[in-house]
Amino acid sequence: MIPVDNVRVAQPGTALHECLARQLEVTPGHATFLLKRFAQVEPFEAILLERLARVVLNLADGQLTQYCLDYGWHTETVLEEELFFRRHGRYRLETLEEATAEVYSQSALMTRYMNGVLMSQLWWANHTRALVCYEEDFLAGAAGRCLEIGPGHGLLMQLAARSGFESVEALDISDASLALTKAALLRMGVAADTGRFAFHSGDLSDPVIMASFANRFDGVVFSEVLEHLDRPSEAMRILFDITRPGGRVFLNVPVNSPAPDHLFLLRSTEEARSFVAGFGFEVRVVRFFPGANLTLERAIRTESTISCVFVLEKPVSAAPAPSTEGTTA
Repeated sequence: MIPVDNVRVAQPGTALHECLARQLEVTPGHATFLLKRFAQVEPFEAILLERLARVVLNLADGQLTQYCLDYGWHTETVLEEELFFRRHGRYRLETLEEATAEVYSQSALMTRYMNGVLMSQLWWANHTRALVCYEEDFLAGAAGRCLEIGPGHGLLMQLAARSGFESVEALDISDASLALTKAALLRMGVAADTGRFAFHSGDLSDPVIMASFANRFDGVVFSEVLEHLDRPSEAMRILFDITRPGGRVFLNVPVNSPAPDHLFLLRSTEEARSFVAGFGFEVRVVRFFPGANLTLERAIRTESTISCVFVLEKPVSAAPAPSTEGTTA
């Protein structure tokens, strides 16, 4: 097992030390992976990691052991999907209906899944580095109105709330998920019942929602959502429509990233870049963060998971988003 006290960024008495020690106690088989992960921590990650660990402890609310168990379960589930992906060259599920039946409608499974995803913000370097990009490349200079689509545990929403955005809104298809987001924000010290916040329940493609959101937001957060959709091109056109001219979108989408509810497969960083550039936005920031403790070069060569982060800007003189008939939809 890793001597936790020797991990430079997880010194005794820190929240990260507590989280790492518990994870290793619960899943000792992950020791080699975590040792390599923390040997590669960049200086820009170190401060964020401790802040994230404090958030994890707040959200776990005395149940850290269960969250660590759920992370172990999550990695095993993802490994099963990875084996299918390598054998068949595609994700296992193809439609949102399938994902809803197998994953989203299963409340106990969803709880374990979301807990595991939360812990991965610490244990997977590509997730941590995407959050650094979110703060440095998107939230810097934030102003006006921000919308996050699919806020989940509220990590990104609370960071937006502490930035320069004057109002922060969330949209989710599930009332239960929105309730969890509100509760999480409170545990993170953000009073989500103030006039700065609004929570919307519904589908982004609903004509009523689309009409009320048209050209409304200065910032839109669409992080790790696109891969869950079976009509990604439609989602991109909607993002363009709801962003104000001059407004920006933070988009985080992985390539080659099998998971129990992933539907939209992008096979390379260049395919991802080409896809997001096809809807009328100007691409301002491009970042690629490899998973599995790989270098970017090796991740590209082995067609492994890479988090692709983009900051997109809607031109001030913007025409409607171009049609992409005939492309992946």
